[in-house]
Amino acid sequence: MSDWILAILSVVGFFLGIYVLTFIFTAFFIVETETAVIIERFGKFHSKLEPGLHFMWPWIDRRRKFMWRHSESWTVRGRKRRHIIQKKSSVIDLRQTVLDLGILSVITRDNVSISVSGVIIYNISDPVRALYETSDLHAAVEKLVHTNIRSVIGGLNLEDAFASRAEVNRLLLQKVSRICKCWGITIDKIELLEINPSHDVVNAMHLQLSSERTRRAQVIIAQGHRQKDKLEAEGRSQAGITISQAESIAAKLRGVATATAKTTMVEAEVEQLRKLSEALNGLADPAQYVLSWMMIEALHHIALNSDTVDMILPIEQNLGAV
Repeated sequence: MSDWILAILSVVGFFLGIYVLTFIFTAFFIVETETAVIIERFGKFHSKLEPGLHFMWPWIDRRRKFMWRHSESWTVRGRKRRHIIQKKSSVIDLRQTVLDLGILSVITRDNVSISVSGVIIYNISDPVRALYETSDLHAAVEKLVHTNIRSVIGGLNLEDAFASRAEVNRLLLQKVSRICKCWGITIDKIELLEINPSHDVVNAMHLQLSSERTRRAQVIIAQGHRQKDKLEAEGRSQAGITISQAESIAAKLRGVATATAKTTMVEAEVEQLRKLSEALNGLADPAQYVLSWMMIEALHHIALNSDTVDMILPIEQNLGAV
């Protein structure tokens, strides 16, 4: 009989030891820094545990598990691949988390299909709301951002979407933050990483850019020709003005030189007559002498150039006196 009692007591002691060990290992646990744990008692929210050592009643309290989702991206043969990993954990990470939005197809206001990829940087500010306000927090945030991306970029032209990326990020952050605040999430930043149009649109853009460059080159060449013609015309005009001024100055100088030469010749002739008058000493009129000499030279010149000459002298000349 004692053997049966000892056996029963051994079994009870064994299970009691297991219970005690289980109680010890499950009742006491540590919550690390920048993490939180939600405790439910009989299926109802009981408390939110901050970092430190905590105690809970086994089989009465339980830690509520949270669905975590993160994505891994890589490129294979020029194509971006994305793999989503999901896991459940009772520890809620309060640090900043990066959520990859993947590749999203969007149609702009001018009916151009583009592919958009981006990321969200957020952190859980209220773990209780993050657990109980939505069943799948990451999927809700991702779908919300996708919807707003289509709404914002769908109201822009292709060129505006490329040029206003910072403004698009600001509008997305403004729209998404209000809703995510109700889910216990603080959105720190939304960034569009790539905006890629289709191959047909890229080819059309390249053709447009080439045509625009050709047009600009032709405009620059035409402006160059026009500037050249203008400068040549101005040069010819300036050259004509300079030549006219030079000719005017030359004409003035020639006039001054002619006047000076005539004055010099007259003065020389006067001096010649004076010296001739002194040499003749009253024997003849100097002026008459000079005129007679000039007439003789003229007759000599006529005689040399003509065989027969008829001359009519206006006055009688006494050539013998010369």
